[in-house]
Amino acid sequence: MIVLPKGYLNLGGYTINSSDNDGVVPGEFAFSFYRSTLPDEKNVEDEIRSIVSKAANNVNVKYEMEVKSYVPGSLTPKDSKLVKVAEECVYRVINVLPETIIAQIRYDGVFFRPFAEVINIGPGDNAHIPNESVSNIVKTSRIYGCIISTLFLRD
Repeated sequence: MIVLPKGYLNLGGYTINSSDNDGVVPGEFAFSFYRSTLPDEKNVEDEIRSIVSKAANNVNVKYEMEVKSYVPGSLTPKDSKLVKVAEECVYRVINVLPETIIAQIRYDGVFFRPFAEVINIGPGDNAHIPNESVSNIVKTSRIYGCIISTLFLRD
């Protein structure tokens, strides 16, 4: 993972090599990457195209670039009911005051944003990165249960 001034760039997803042999320099090589988008960013595609163009010119290679999808960054206000209930439940269940941050990764919640408030909450410090790990799944499920019962099962 590469940390950029405004988010993350993860190489991966897929690679395509025109050679079937490890000892042959391929005539063609393709790869994918994911670039997170923060809520206040504008012209992200232009920025990426400029960086790729400069890099290609520096090493004298021809390239083609295709943007397959773009999802703008989004933000749930810290004073929203969902955020407040989640903070309260984290404290109630594990006795920790949670840190609220702007996630610098895209998660599935952005697709629900047009319909509802969304937050990203879960176990572990190493989520959505190489060698990710999940810890305290039982505690996390209790936090989820608290959030659901507070929002939907109480008056």
